[in-house]
Amino acid sequence: MRSVIIFLIATCLWAEGSVNVTVDRRRIDEGDSITLKVTAKNVSSDPDVVLPDIPDFKVVTGPNQSSSTNVQFVNGKMTKSATTILTWALIPTKTGQLMIPAISIKVGKQTFKSASIAINVNKRGSSKSSSISKYFLEAEIDNGSPFRGEQVTL
Repeated sequence: MRSVIIFLIATCLWAEGSVNVTVDRRRIDEGDSITLKVTAKNVSSDPDVVLPDIPDFKVVTGPNQSSSTNVQFVNGKMTKSATTILTWALIPTKTGQLMIPAISIKVGKQTFKSASIAINVNKRGSSKSSSISKYFLEAEIDNGSPFRGEQVTL
């Protein structure tokens, strides 16, 4: 009887929703990017995330959203889990130890708050540099609405 009660309590705890904020790397080189990821599991609605002002980073892309739902039938019992992931690509604006401030995530009537995340940004070519590099190219055109055949400078 005691083990049945413990099993039911554990099942209820695992069924609750959770929200996590992570980055793919905490040590990068100048000019490289990091991916900031907000993962919401088994929550009632899509997470509402508004990034705070991040003065040490420039947002290059995002938010990009992906969702997945898993439904399983095992011995006649159905279990369901859902995951929503929001991602942003960030590029540091300077070197040194930079901070991504705490992020508030609202899901339904609940609000989750992440911890701040420290990122070490090394000068390119230093001995501490990492081996994985991602590059982004930003471009602008001089004429946003050219007519057919008109030259556009990139």
